[in-house]
Amino acid sequence: MTPTATARAIAAGSTPASGITDEQVLTQLLTVGAAATAVLEFCPTQQRTTAHALHTDGTQSCIDCTHRPERSAMTDSLPHDLYIDAVLAALLAAGMEPTAAGTSDTEINRYEGGPDAGCTTQLQALLTWDGDAPGLNTLKREDGFILLWEHPAEQWQWAPRGQHGVLNREPEFLAGLSRWASPHDVVTVVRELLAGRPAPEDLRDRWHQHTAAQTAVDTWAVQE
Repeated sequence: MTPTATARAIAAGSTPASGITDEQVLTQLLTVGAAATAVLEFCPTQQRTTAHALHTDGTQSCIDCTHRPERSAMTDSLPHDLYIDAVLAALLAAGMEPTAAGTSDTEINRYEGGPDAGCTTQLQALLTWDGDAPGLNTLKREDGFILLWEHPAEQWQWAPRGQHGVLNREPEFLAGLSRWASPHDVVTVVRELLAGRPAPEDLRDRWHQHTAAQTAVDTWAVQE
């Protein structure tokens, strides 16, 4: 599974295809009060210049180290990266970013039941909140949970995590999150899951770029 386009580009110090720059990520942190001010500084861990948040208690944190763990490699973008980037940006702005996130196009298509079953791949995005995720109700979801986006599935899915990251059960579909659900609606669902409450089912907004994204995915499917 690969990092998303935004994470890859910020890790490399460049602007991603979605147009979300380091400065914009830091602005999001400032907006939600997660940082007092922000700068671009050299990070000895990452061994490159990265976005840093300066907190009200005087501490400083590298955005790559604290907000984008396990997301640093550079690879070609995938047709759903732009959408997942928008979702991650919304989660970051709301202070509910996942512990890890990535996209791939190499998983076997588990929805293919015809003669090509087992021979084709699907697009996928996996967002993980572990047991240390901020705001997690550990009495209800001790080890966190995952959100799963797959094409050709029509809806997002989720599942609680067990010990060592093993899922407690097969992911179940989220009635309130269609394939191109608005990032705001994804945030709404994540907020409820973090709190240990059922996901709302009456969400209907779609991402404003869903038509172009679906066209890109359809083109990928034909080539696949």
